Order: sequence, then structure tokens, then C-alpha cells
Amino acid sequence: LVSKLAIKAPSKIFPFSVSKTIRSFKKFIASTLPDYQRSNIAAAIAVAKRIGVGDGVIKKTLRRFSGLEGRMETVGKVRGVEFINDTAATNPEAASKAVIFTKKRIGRGRLHVIAGGSEKYLPLAGFTSALKKRAATVVLLPGGSSRKMRAGLGKSSKPKIIEAKTMREAVRWAFAAAKK
Repeated sequence: LVSKLAIKAPSKIFPFSVSKTIRSFKKFIASTLPDYQRSNIAAAIAVAKRIGVGDGVIKKTLRRFSGLEGRMETVGKVRGVEFINDTAATNPEAASKAVIFTKKRIGRGRLHVIAGGSEKYLPLAGFTSALKKRAATVVLLPGGSSRKMRAGLGKSSKPKIIEAKTMREAVRWAFAAAKK
């Protein structure tokens, strides 16, 4: 079905350079957006320019764009603890990049991650490696991927691993760890 639709769909492939496309728009992109989102932003700019959208409209749009809901979205601060929703990172590679970016952004601050859940049968080695190197605490939600993550994180003292029964409990554990 997809192959048949692809043949019928009016589309074109056109190459573009992320660095060249984004160069004149960098100052209009929110500094809170992760570096790895730059390629997506560059693709959107390239398509917009290709269909005739002017630079002024692109710049205005970029000024207002603060990211996608559920993708590295700061949802609030409570008593000095910043809560970031990254539920849109539905694969380990995206989650790894988010962990790396967040730790880079907070510097010496401690990173506490809620992760795991149902088994998606995806490789977790890169994600558990990023957590081992950067997270102070990992709160695991119930599910098959949490069991795999626990095994991948090993028995070292870093990061501290906590198992939660619900998301509410996971948030409480992560908050408590952040306040220590």
C-alpha cells in the first residue's frame, strides 16, 4: 500500500546543507532547543524556502517556535527543580540524545531521569550508556524495558536506580532525589 501511494504522491527529493540553510536564521532559533533539532529546523526552512515562503515569515515563525510538546519540553519548575517532558522520545536513540543534551545544558547539575516501561524490543545499550555517564538517578517505571535497562545499568552505585509502581510515584522519587 505504501509503495503504491509513494508512486502516486507528488513529491521531490532535494538535497540541502543543514549548516548553510540555517546560517542566516541562527539568531532566531530558541537557545533552549537541543542542537540535534537543528537538522529538523533546517529541513523545515529548506522546504519553506522551496515553496516560496519569505525570510521574514520564516524568522517570525522561528522566533515563536519553542519546540514540540513532549519533546524536551520544560513543563515547570518546583522549588528549584526543573521538570522536562520528553515522552515523545519513543526510541532509545532519541532518549540518549536528550540525556546528553540535558546534561550538557545543566553542567554540574544533577540529572534525574524517569524511564522504562513497556517493552518495545529496541536496543537499549546506547541509552543505558548515556544514563551511566550522565544521570545521578534513574527511576524505572514498570515493564519489560525497565528490566532490560536495569540489567544494562549494572550494579554500580551510579546512577542510583529506583523502581516505581506508577508515574506519580516516579515523579515523587525523582523530585525527592533532586532535592537532596
